[in-house]
Amino acid sequence: MDEVNTRRRRILLIFFLMIMFGALVVGYLLTFHLDTVRRMVQQHMSETFGQNLRVSDMKITFFPYPQLELINLQILESQDSEPFFTAKKIQMNLS
Repeated sequence: MDEVNTRRRRILLIFFLMIMFGALVVGYLLTFHLDTVRRMVQQHMSETFGQNLRVSDMKITFFPYPQLELINLQILESQDSEPFFTAKKIQMNLS
């Protein structure tokens, strides 16, 4: 009888942990905003290069590995100047 109760407890614990993990994943996906990531990336790259950046679009993928793709990237001397570096697409593998 003790063995049966122990097995049931293990099954319930595993089930509970799976439900909690699923809830965390759903919560993360519901609160994930690409604009927030875009601002963070632009700010970090601006601080790194010491220049102003413009990115027209950004794609983030997690499968099969984490990847960040910047589309139409421009690096500017100042906010109103012409870009001195442009790239149609920069792809970064984050694995």
